[in-house]
Amino acid sequence: MWKMFTLCLLLFPLIAQAEADKEGAKAYRWVDKDGSVHFSSTPPPPGVKATEIELREPDAVIHQQDQGQLLRRGGQVDQRIEARIQERQRVMQQIEEVKSSLAQANEALTKGEEPLPGERQRMAGGGSRLSETYHQRREAEAKRVGQLQQQLDELYEQLNQLR
Repeated sequence: MWKMFTLCLLLFPLIAQAEADKEGAKAYRWVDKDGSVHFSSTPPPPGVKATEIELREPDAVIHQQDQGQLLRRGGQVDQRIEARIQERQRVMQQIEEVKSSLAQANEALTKGEEPLPGERQRMAGGGSRLSETYHQRREAEAKRVGQLQQQLDELYEQLNQLR
């Protein structure tokens, strides 16, 4: 019996508020012959003495001081959001620039397979070999591609953190 009473006490405010929002502000409380307490938005069965309970809207007044504080916090949030949007745009612009540079570096690496004038050395006996400058140039081009790819990966990571 106490469990039922406790359950009713816990559920009554929720039920009463939902019903008050729907129909107006009427609720009824009564005790049946077994001593159980009942709460309802509908009138009790005939012959049962019930108490009508007046339900009121909760006070939802925000004091002027609190309102000003809420507005200031909202403004700070707006500023942080705007700063994040600008940072995201900056990172996206950098990504586009690095992608363009990476495409150029990859093209230079591909086209650079053919030795430039002066990078081929004639050998005694009729052959030729590639000079040290050719190998250094190719190594520098490959290194540049790797650096740009790493920079691009880091920028994408920054962009993901700004989501």
